[in-house]
Amino acid sequence: MGKFFGWLVGILASIIGGYILFYITRPLQIEGMVIDRSQNTAVEKALVTIEVNGSANAGPFDDSTDANGSYGMELSGLGWRKTVVVRAKAGGFEDSAPATLVIAPGGNRKDLFLTPISSPAPPPGVTPSTSRPIAMRPPAYVKKLSIQKFATRR
Repeated sequence: MGKFFGWLVGILASIIGGYILFYITRPLQIEGMVIDRSQNTAVEKALVTIEVNGSANAGPFDDSTDANGSYGMELSGLGWRKTVVVRAKAGGFEDSAPATLVIAPGGNRKDLFLTPISSPAPPPGVTPSTSRPIAMRPPAYVKKLSIQKFATRR
């Protein structure tokens, strides 16, 4: 009976050790949404740029948002607690302010908000039309299906 428990403990130790090794060496994902600040709607085809601070291969790494306004990048070779700067830009919008994100275990999600470039005032006698009402809250996050993959060096 003692041999059996020794064998079982060895197998469990191997499984747990393998999981820990996978967990600390897995590629890190950075994801989020780009949202129109004035309408609270997703911004499709926005360009999201990530730069890694203090890394030999610091980027920039780029991805474009899908129809849901979602972006996603996987960075392999990047250690925990690294700081990245995330920016977004899209046609008809002012560029977003740079957002700093410290990479941590678990979720690394950063939503970015873009402000539309103000359009000139309509001529006298013309009333502007609104194509859709303003949403009260931002759209629900839908994870991007195709994640961009990049290799970095520490």
